[in-house]
Amino acid sequence: MAQIEAGLDAQELMHLALKAMEQDRHEDVLLFLKQALVQEPEEGRLHYLQAAGTYTRSAARRDRRSCSESRRAAARAAERVQAKPGQARVAAPGTLET
Repeated sequence: MAQIEAGLDAQELMHLALKAMEQDRHEDVLLFLKQALVQEPEEGRLHYLQAAGTYTRSAARRDRRSCSESRRAAARAAERVQAKPGQARVAAPGTLET
């Protein structure tokens, strides 16, 4: 997680948040924007970016869970498959061998 330097104004914090967005550093995005909103609570762009950052963080977490669940399901399926000679069998999750 990023450390916020003292003395940065809301525009500088917004710039740091945008850079963090480009690098998929979701927690830093929200940290920078939260601090910027303390300084300029009426700035609409900051509120918009905060909403976008929150949504993106949620989507990223959901995608990571989905990928992990898919890998576990594929591994379980591979364990259950007991191939007979000449039949296709699971060589590794997501691939088939004959």
